[in-house]
Amino acid sequence: MEPEFQQNPQAIPGQIPVTTNPEPLKTRPSDGESPSIPTPNPISTPVPPTPIVEPLIIPVNPTESVPNMVPADITANTQTKELTIAEKLEAARVAMEGPERAAERQLREKEEKAKSASAELEAQKAKIEKIKEKLELDWIDLDNKRTALKKSLVPILAEETNIENEEKKDELEEEQAALPEQKHAAEKKRQDIEDKRKEVEGRKWAIQEKIKKIETEIEENTKKYQPLLDEEEKIIEQLEKLRSELI
Repeated sequence: MEPEFQQNPQAIPGQIPVTTNPEPLKTRPSDGESPSIPTPNPISTPVPPTPIVEPLIIPVNPTESVPNMVPADITANTQTKELTIAEKLEAARVAMEGPERAAERQLREKEEKAKSASAELEAQKAKIEKIKEKLELDWIDLDNKRTALKKSLVPILAEETNIENEEKKDELEEEQAALPEQKHAAEKKRQDIEDKRKEVEGRKWAIQEKIKKIETEIEENTKKYQPLLDEEEKIIEQLEKLRSELI
């Protein structure tokens, strides 16, 4: 018969109960008994509950753009500029020529391009010079005409001055005339002088109108001439820059 165990009323839950009449440990098996190693009662160790990890939720602002999640190496590959055929050919030439020959070739090509650009600029400059020369010749022709008209105007102005003096003299004679016949003769003379003055003024105004027209043409040609100078100066600056690069 197995011994009865009495539980200690003051035992703490989770601890191994202690018996009041413990069975003495056998240090040696009795005759007829098979030796065995006493096996202790298994003690259940309390396992703590596995904590529940909630997924991390990042608030996203609707107005903000979502960051690019593409790997950096893929982004770098997509942003790499693809070389053109001309660039690839140049890279192949440099690789196969070697540094020294490549530098000589590039310098030679640079000189050829500079010479070609210089020739084109010189052609533009020659064209501008030709247009300028045409305007200069026109100015000379117009100025000669203006000078001739001004010379022809000198005697007319002198004649007009004489008529004005004669008209003043006749007015004085008319005022001093006592007889009716004298006054009548003075009035007739004054009328002739006025007619002559009108004829002289007509010639003078015609010449002055021609001079005014010529001066208008000269002014228009000058307005055409000024932009050509600006364009020519720019071409000269470009030519000097190309020449300095060739030195």
